[in-house]
Amino acid sequence: MALDIKVDDREPKRVQEMAKTVFGDERVEIERMKSGDFVARGAQAAAERKQISDFLGSIGDKRIWKQTDGMGQQYEHNCVVVEGSHIEDFVADIYGGHAAAIRKVIGVVAWLNHQDGWSAMWFPQDGDEGTRLLMNYLEAWFRQADKKNKSK
Repeated sequence: MALDIKVDDREPKRVQEMAKTVFGDERVEIERMKSGDFVARGAQAAAERKQISDFLGSIGDKRIWKQTDGMGQQYEHNCVVVEGSHIEDFVADIYGGHAAAIRKVIGVVAWLNHQDGWSAMWFPQDGDEGTRLLMNYLEAWFRQADKKNKSK
């Protein structure tokens, strides 16, 4: 059974179009959402997509915890998906270099994966290929969340 997906209208057009390609044009609705960037209707599941630089910035200013808290209050199943690998310029001054930034990303992803009702994944590919992998992951993840809800 296909899931109906809502995509936040603030997501880039290329991401909205990739969602339509992966989930099916007729299954995707674009609208402004309070929390999360993708929501599977009926599955009680939401996902927040972050570019690697935004993810690191949200760790630094602690915005990630506000965002995940808001999602956790609204949905039973939550996921943070991080996309991209071009972080060298961004992290040189802020995180003490590339290796320290990578450790931060892995640390937060690992922490989220150990929270009840949460999942996190990092896709280090850039451009359309990274977005396609991310969408395929979300499709499988939303189906699993839907199965869990139906088995209750």
